[in-house]
Amino acid sequence: LGLLCARYGVRTGVLVSALLFGLWHLYLGQPPLDAIILFTTTFVLGLTSAVVTLHYANLGPALGLHVLWNVAGYLSAAAGHGPFWDAWAETFSTPWTLELVVNGEMIRTLIIPLLIETLIVFAACRSTVLKLIGSPPAP
Repeated sequence: LGLLCARYGVRTGVLVSALLFGLWHLYLGQPPLDAIILFTTTFVLGLTSAVVTLHYANLGPALGLHVLWNVAGYLSAAAGHGPFWDAWAETFSTPWTLELVVNGEMIRTLIIPLLIETLIVFAACRSTVLKLIGSPPAP
């Protein structure tokens, strides 16, 4: 993030960093719907992680955010689905399906938590967010 921001500017650095973070989480042979959902989710998490990193000038809070996001996801997957480690392993092999999108499972387990996480980060890092979305510098 630091190298990208130094070379291409903060806004571009944040976007490219989030794009790379999203792409990093994809794998060959992944079902298309699963890839779209996973990329979008990790892209947004990459944006919020970049904001946190810039705001605190430290990678630690972003790493903590990533760990918190993963643990919350695994706990959500494990809720009512037997042993934690079995449910945790299943999250890696069970793709998103159109049925899960249509029946609201995706909204409950992914969209709402991601929206809450994003709003909390943007509120906590308001000054950094305002600098990022402010008017671009004059040429």
